[in-house]
Amino acid sequence: MTDIPFDIHQEKAELNQYWYSPHTINVLLNEIIKHGRKCAFLSTPSLYFAMLARLEDEKSKHIKNENLELLCKESKLFEFDPQWTNHPNNKNNNVIFYDYNDPERIPIQCMNAFDYVVADPPFITSEVWQQYMKTIHFILLKNTNPSVHDTQRVLGKVLLTTVMENHSCLECFYDGPLFIAPFRPSIPHLTYQYVCFTNYYIEFVKKEVKDDDNTEKEVSLWGGLEHINTKELKFEEEDRQWLLRITMANDLKLSEQSFTSEMVHRDRDGEEVLPSLRRPKNDDHETKDLTQVPIEQMSWGYIPEGLTLYKDGDQPPPHENNETENKNKEDAYGSEYQTIKALRETIDAFKGKIDVLQRCLDQQMKLRKERLEWKKKRDAETDPTVKEAHHTRVVALDGEVDAAQAARLRECDALRELYERILTLEAPLGPNSNLLAYQGAMEECMQVYATVEAKKSALQELAADATRKYKSPLFHRMKELLQAMKDIKKGCEQQQPAQTE
Repeated sequence: MTDIPFDIHQEKAELNQYWYSPHTINVLLNEIIKHGRKCAFLSTPSLYFAMLARLEDEKSKHIKNENLELLCKESKLFEFDPQWTNHPNNKNNNVIFYDYNDPERIPIQCMNAFDYVVADPPFITSEVWQQYMKTIHFILLKNTNPSVHDTQRVLGKVLLTTVMENHSCLECFYDGPLFIAPFRPSIPHLTYQYVCFTNYYIEFVKKEVKDDDNTEKEVSLWGGLEHINTKELKFEEEDRQWLLRITMANDLKLSEQSFTSEMVHRDRDGEEVLPSLRRPKNDDHETKDLTQVPIEQMSWGYIPEGLTLYKDGDQPPPHENNETENKNKEDAYGSEYQTIKALRETIDAFKGKIDVLQRCLDQQMKLRKERLEWKKKRDAETDPTVKEAHHTRVVALDGEVDAAQAARLRECDALRELYERILTLEAPLGPNSNLLAYQGAMEECMQVYATVEAKKSALQELAADATRKYKSPLFHRMKELLQAMKDIKKGCEQQQPAQTE
């Protein structure tokens, strides 16, 4: 479908790119494939490219999946990052430039076109979600028949991922009920917990799993998890209570939906028109009832054949390739803004380097385990020829273990360099510096990753500590710096009109 590359390990802090975990991608993709035939991926490249990769994987195994093939062919990714929108292999415009600041600036062919929309904005603020919801209303498949009531007009399905606190405002922007899905997505480089909201009711799947002591426990799972190993899906008591609460909330939403539907379709024989509607029409100000205008007579009801993707052809307008323009704007914000931006990017690089080191340690542990197994085989072997072959493999693994240790030390040195750069960038901020809040976490992190032994128990404990003890303080500092950048930009934008006057 496309040869545009995507690397789940590369995230751009300046664009607030934080990808879902592989398990979350798998679960959400199952849900999309189950319901969608033409999906709009709003700021969710990890899902879009995972969908294409799954199709290629199934083709290589000679698995025929017509639903997935159709979904890959018809779906579009709406994305701001030019690395995909401007890629030479984006010849069919499967990746469409999208800026939430201009939410309706999308190809007219996308209007009322998608039966499934999944969205994950770069920010969780209500202002950003309001813009995304404008786009969703524009592109989501709807019944244009004027006789259909508004409550039954939407035909497409929506899946949104954000924090639970956004539930009320999202329902307000969507202008309809949103259900809470019984699955909490994971985004490894974010410290707060996301949830999934949908505009359709999700049936729970009841499964029986067994504890280590062979005690059976019933758990409720999202339908998209049907093919996941149930051994990984045991819920603690806190999770069980959470599932009970969202079940109750969803049931209430479903009841409200049923009541509204009954009210719309009730028998109106004998009802009188409201007094406010009995007033005679004023001929001078009579307006046409748009619900009575046939759709084919409306200005955008008919899209001519051969209509180009954009106004002047199939290539995005020049101003959308605006990296230089954005850089010039940022330069105008002053030296403090540049320092804060560089500091935030460096902290994010430090945070990313923790994941790199974790992978180095995992690889080192696997090699040491494999070497130990070959040593046992060699020592137990009696045939001299086989014993010599096993010894050759052990020697080769000695070299791989040493190479893995050298790679680990190089990453530790790189981590130390990032730490020194952070100290340098924090210094000129003066009262705006908050170094003490996370300096200790960075120093402990460097010490632990340089000295920890590559054994399973130690690495499991370290992985559990990485987010809470090391990444969380860094993430909080990045949020502070992002707010400082916004304040500087806002101040500069407020000064510009005053200077013009």
